[in-house]
Amino acid sequence: MDLLSVFLSRIANVIVNKISEEFIKKINPSEIEKAIKAGISKANEVENNEVEINQRLLGDYCNNEVGKTIEVIQVFLEDDDIANDLVKLITNQKLPDMDYWVAKFKKVVEDKGYVEVLNEERILPWLTVFIKEFEEKTIALKFRVAKQKYCQSIEKWYSHTDFGGISVAGEEEKKSVTLPDIFVMPEVGIRKSQLDFDRSFRVRQLKDFEGIDGEFFAEEDRRRDDISFSKISGEELLTKSQNKKIVLLGAPGSGKTSLMSYFAVIIARNEMEKLGLSTEEDLLPIIIKIRQFEQNSDKGILDFLRDFTKDKLGVENLPQDFFEYWLRDGNALILLDGLDEVAEESKRYQIAGDIRAFLSKHNENRSIITSRPAGYKQDFFDTQEFQQYQLQPFDEAKIEEFIHRWYDTRFQDKEEGSYREENLKKTIQQNSRIKVLAENPLLLTIIALIYRYQAYLPKQRYQLYEKTVETLLLTWDKFKRIDGNFHRQYLDLDDLKRLMERVAYWIHKEFEIDGKATSVTVVERDDLEEFLSKEIQVLKSIELYQAREEAKRFLLFIKNRTGLLNEQGKDYYSFVHKTFQEYFCAQEILYQSDNEGEFGIVLTHIKDYIDNPNWREVLLLLVAQLKPKKAAIAIREILHHGGKYEKWLHRDLLFAASCLAEDIKGLKAVDKGLVEEIFERLVELEVTDSDKVGREIQREVFTILCSFNESQFEGEVLQLLKANAEFIEEEILDEYRVSLGEKDEVINSLILRLDDDDSLRFLAAYALGRLGEKNENVINSLIQCLNDDDIHVRNSAAYALG
Repeated sequence: MDLLSVFLSRIANVIVNKISEEFIKKINPSEIEKAIKAGISKANEVENNEVEINQRLLGDYCNNEVGKTIEVIQVFLEDDDIANDLVKLITNQKLPDMDYWVAKFKKVVEDKGYVEVLNEERILPWLTVFIKEFEEKTIALKFRVAKQKYCQSIEKWYSHTDFGGISVAGEEEKKSVTLPDIFVMPEVGIRKSQLDFDRSFRVRQLKDFEGIDGEFFAEEDRRRDDISFSKISGEELLTKSQNKKIVLLGAPGSGKTSLMSYFAVIIARNEMEKLGLSTEEDLLPIIIKIRQFEQNSDKGILDFLRDFTKDKLGVENLPQDFFEYWLRDGNALILLDGLDEVAEESKRYQIAGDIRAFLSKHNENRSIITSRPAGYKQDFFDTQEFQQYQLQPFDEAKIEEFIHRWYDTRFQDKEEGSYREENLKKTIQQNSRIKVLAENPLLLTIIALIYRYQAYLPKQRYQLYEKTVETLLLTWDKFKRIDGNFHRQYLDLDDLKRLMERVAYWIHKEFEIDGKATSVTVVERDDLEEFLSKEIQVLKSIELYQAREEAKRFLLFIKNRTGLLNEQGKDYYSFVHKTFQEYFCAQEILYQSDNEGEFGIVLTHIKDYIDNPNWREVLLLLVAQLKPKKAAIAIREILHHGGKYEKWLHRDLLFAASCLAEDIKGLKAVDKGLVEEIFERLVELEVTDSDKVGREIQREVFTILCSFNESQFEGEVLQLLKANAEFIEEEILDEYRVSLGEKDEVINSLILRLDDDDSLRFLAAYALGRLGEKNENVINSLIQCLNDDDIHVRNSAAYALG
């Protein structure tokens, strides 16, 4: 190995070691070697072309003086200060101080005794060319090093979770929980309604019954293929989607934000295999909270990203074109979370347009946009370009996986953790209402949190929120000392919930424009403290300066101890989830009505906000808590609202039915006619030809009618559907019967159908596969079908068993 190679290897390792102290991923020394060699070669080449031999940096180094030049450069570059400057150059911090470099170079020459051959006027030009070439050759390295720094902040920011992170002395190990510790990968469905497929398929079946041919069974094979790929695991969005651009819809609390954060964290950790991606992929996670971008949308997405990365993530000195570098060749995963949180529809269209333009410009990159269905319009994004998926509820296996992860990460005593884990699983299994709630990841988290301290779980939705809030605001003090966090001087415990109600209502209404609330989920600290100060001043009859100090203490408590409000970057706050904001907002309206003795306050809110999707959950929770007589009045107000296009869209009817599904006790006793009218109109929509009603409407009708399971209306709804059985497709009626308490009867009738002498027995086999998991009679019957003479029955049985 020649002298130059030895030198390059040494200095490259010096620089790599300095970089590795700050960054986790190791840098390949050969890249540094090539950059230094290129810098030296370029500087020498320039000298060869520009100056005479005797005027070069160290004289005639082409003639027996090469050793001197390399020796000086080696000592110079191995100097700690100079090596640090090269590290800073690679890590995007700053260019070197060239005056200092010149002085340092002269000092090395003097120390070596080569002053007589030094041409001082050539030091600066030579070093300038060296630096420029070195920087150019390390551009890719520079961006990778910057990516490491960026990814460290992404991981820290999005993996942190303190919701439910309670440490109880003597019971749990005091340690934090990161998102990957408790994350359970959800399933997503291609947004193509299986119900639609069943309806259309049944129609074809009836039309072709007398003349079934080979094409009919070929269609059934295609149908099975469609069904088999209708659901995929969440991580397969990145590998199995036909489109690079995806819209992911999900109900409140269904895990949209958690999934986006998990993707960002896992890619930031470079654990690509966990997402089914190649370990060779060099992806940059770009995650944007759309509600935050909305507040700065005049900047454009890239400028917003740069500002957010610097101001909120605290990542300094990224190259100016850092994001463009990764976007240029399709090496970014773009995650845009929460389009529905832009509540003003016109603004939402504008933001959707900004997103379309941005993604069109960076077309080679994968991208996912999330939204609640209620806030999403089909014309936001072209479905040919943006494939739509729907987050699926947790099934039993995922609920159990979450519970296991929850207790496994929180208990030092594994035996105690296992005992509690099994008790919670049993409790959920024995209560179908709670089991339905547990299918929602957020509510499952709340359930797990509450069950740590309660021996029971409430059955109604608003009661669960109520118990959750009580736990977060009050019962933690029994398990954890609060010294140094919230020394109340004026507020009582009872005041805490009252203040949260006022805050939620204020946030929900703050930026109303033309009667529509915009997204004010994120609030500046100063605005929030000022609002709290005035509320506390009135509530406790104290001076404003006293109220301001109490507001700061209260805000610190709510953020650090309850987790109900989270700090979104520096000096910005939001509710940890919009569901809590909506619950508190409903409580405030109830309080206003009770305090003023005016039920008209409730009705006014219904009239004002019934057509605003931002208020839908608020109004549902509001009506659910009313006494029966008032609830009946409120639901009648909704039912006969006379909304625009009601004749075709039936929005008032469907909303009134959703309120009825909240299972308000005693409602039928005070207004039987209201209940009957809603049910009769719903069933009328179900039995009407879908061409006249619309499949979207019938899908929602189906969902609402099924939601009456385990309610006081379950039997009544089922009997009404059975009375109209001649107008309802057989498979659809079976679905209703399964949902509304007759699952065993349906399973038994399907088993009997396996022995029928007709060519459609495979439909019964397929249906049993969906309904009869863990049912021994079903499994045995399907196993017998594996020997059936009909290949389609055998195929359906095999698929069902699989």
